[in-house]
Formats: sequence, C-alpha cells, structure tokens
Amino acid sequence: MDISSLLLATGGHQIEAAETLIAVGRFIVILFAARALAELMVRFRLPAILGELVAGVLISVSGLHLILAPELGSQLNAFAEHTIAALAHVDSDQVQEIYDHGFSNLQAVAKIGLLALLFLTGLESELDELMAVGGQAITVALTGVVLPFALGTFGLQFLFGVPLLPAIFAGAAMTATSIGITASVLGELKFLRTREGQTVIGAAVLDDILGIVILAVVVALAGGEGFSIGPILKLIAAAAVFVVVALFLSRTAAPPFDWLLDRLKAPGEVVVAAFLVMSLACFAAQAFGLEAALGAFAGGLILSGSRHRHAIEEAVKPLVAPVRHGVLRADRQRHGPVGAQPLRCGQPRGSGDGRLPAGGRRGQQGGGRLELPQQRAHQPAGGGAGDDAPGRGGPDLPGPRHPDRGAGAVPGGGDPADGDGHHLPGAGAAATGAGRGR
Repeated sequence: MDISSLLLATGGHQIEAAETLIAVGRFIVILFAARALAELMVRFRLPAILGELVAGVLISVSGLHLILAPELGSQLNAFAEHTIAALAHVDSDQVQEIYDHGFSNLQAVAKIGLLALLFLTGLESELDELMAVGGQAITVALTGVVLPFALGTFGLQFLFGVPLLPAIFAGAAMTATSIGITASVLGELKFLRTREGQTVIGAAVLDDILGIVILAVVVALAGGEGFSIGPILKLIAAAAVFVVVALFLSRTAAPPFDWLLDRLKAPGEVVVAAFLVMSLACFAAQAFGLEAALGAFAGGLILSGSRHRHAIEEAVKPLVAPVRHGVLRADRQRHGPVGAQPLRCGQPRGSGDGRLPAGGRRGQQGGGRLELPQQRAHQPAGGGAGDDAPGRGGPDLPGPRHPDRGAGAVPGGGDPADGDGHHLPGAGAAATGAGRGR
C-alpha cells in the first residue's frame, strides 16, 4: 500500500502526525545516541567518530531496530512502532509503511552533512601542501587500491576456490575507503594540516577516483559486457579534466569570489555563496561520472584561498556537528597545554600567516585569536608587547572571530599560536581563539 492509499484509508491528519512523530523521533534517537557515545569515547581519548559509528550499529538492524533502511526488509522496533501508532491514532501495520516512505528525507539530511564535511576538509586543506605531497599521495593511493584488490581477488580464488567474478567483486569491495571518516578523525586530532594529514587526504581522494574506475570494470563484467578499454579511458579522462579544472580554480577563483561577496548586502551571503559553490562542484563531479563527495572537497579547495574562509567555516561547521564543531571544545580541554600540538604544515614561525615570534609585528592577514569587545574596552592603552596598535592583546579568554579583522600579536610577548588557537611549543600564555580573519 502506497502513501496515497493510506491517506484514503486513514484521516490525513493522523498520517501527517505519524510522519512528523517518526521524522522527529529519528533525529532524537540519532542525536542522543551519537552524542552520548561520542562523549564516552572522548573521555577514553578515542576519536568521537568511533562512538558515532558504534551508535549507528546499536540503533540499526544489528541492534535495537530503531533506524532501518527500507531495503533491509527488517521490522521496526515493536515498542517504537506501537508508541507511534498510539500517539498518531493509526494502525501499527501502517507505521512501517509510513516509516519506509519518509526514510529518503533522513538520507537527504545525511547527504548534506557528508558533503558539508568534505567541503570543510577541502576548505582547511592547503593546495601547496597537497601538491607538495602529490607523489607520496599517489603511492599511498595505488598501494591502498592495488594490494587489497589483488590479494582479495586471488586469495579468495586460489585459497577458497571462489569463482573469478565473485572474487573480483570481493576484491573491489576491499578497496573501498571512507574519506569522510578519514577527514573527521584527522580534523579532530588536529592533523589535517600536517604533511601526513595532507598525504592521507590526497590519497583518499585518489582512492575514490580509482575505486570508481574499478567499480565500472566490475559492473561491466557482471553485466556480461566483457572488458572494454574505451569506457574506462573515457572515465579516466573525465576524472583528469575535473581534477585539473579544480586545481586551476583553486589558484584563480578566490579573488573574484571575494570581490563578489564584498558587494553583497543581504544577510546570509556567506553561507549562501559557499553552498552555491559546493553545489556547483558536486553537480560537476557527478556530471563527470565521479562522486559528489569529491566535488564537495574540490569546492572547499577552490575557496581555501578566500579571505572569507574563516566566515565560511563558521557558517558550515554546525552542519557537521558534533564531530567537527562541538568536539573541538572537548578536544581543547582534554589536550591541555600545548607542547604536543603540531605546527601548521609548511608554515614555520614567522611565516606569512601573520604570526611572528615575540616582539614581531603582525602580517597583513593575521591568524590566531581575536578579542571580545569588552576585553578591548578594559585593556590598558599600551596593548601587549609587540603590538602595532593600542589595545591589542588582552586577557587569556576565548574570543569570537571578528569577520573584518586580523589577529593581534600574542599578549605579553609570548610565542605565537597555531591555526586553531593552541600555542606552539614554548608558548608564554594560553589562547583559544581560532582561524583567519576575513
């Protein structure tokens, strides 16, 4: 029975009530379970994403049957089903059909979160660093694809006597990676901008491209079409064109984007413009035969050189909470003082991000923390050591990110802070603000 038949058989208000209860109930279950287990993992010094994965296992078909994809064909949790039926005044057997019909809405929200995560990953990546580790990333990607595919295929075939085609399918499945989880873990551990982090991200992007090529070959073999080099070469050429265009735009598109954004007056211009770029990149990637997630990463990389990067990050981060937003606060608290925090990759002290050692003057585009307005109001006129403007510096409190200012020098002549507000080894004072100014 489809939803229109249900509307005829039952009052429209009851169906709407059931749909609303199910939709809201899904979010309550997911957010509560993911947040609770993420907090638990953080207290054991484990990545929060691990708790979220465990939460997904517990509430899905392997656990409580509270969140189920319709294609699994499993029965919804009986208690939840009867509760929804009683509250919405519909029959219990109708709840499952209503649940299945509305599941695509949850998938759409999850897709937006995934794309936003990959967009942020691209936004926080350094193009020069990605290019610098290109050779290493290619080696890692090829190793991570070729070895699992070859060992999986031939191992199953020769050791277990599995027929060739199923063995190829299994080998192809072993090449799969999750750039989303990789980005989450690296971002949480503050390794995303290190050389190693950029190598892993670059390899994950190439893994996805190679995985699509392997999938195309496997699908063609499974369809009885046999192996044809033409479609494979076409797909590789399309992927190469997409990557080249994305790299070119990463070098050239930020200034026109900033020029346009500076002339927009209506509220919300930053988030709308950022999502427009992300959506166009996702559309282009899908049109080229690649994954939309790769397009989202490319969109972030294109805007990584923008003066508005910090404002874009703040607008997009809430969509990927709690992994990339709320957990950062707990991460700062549990890591404490800072000698263990890494330098931003490829950026020695005194580099062009505006953070110089004690006594130095600020660069043109500063990074580090900014002060609350009330902090500036109560500061002595002299400011901190090494400032070139009165009133800079201030007490050791986290401050909001001002959209139109760079960061001041470190109060008291201490050592500089890294891109996330943690002091580098030997820091003289603590600071917690983050990011670049517009």
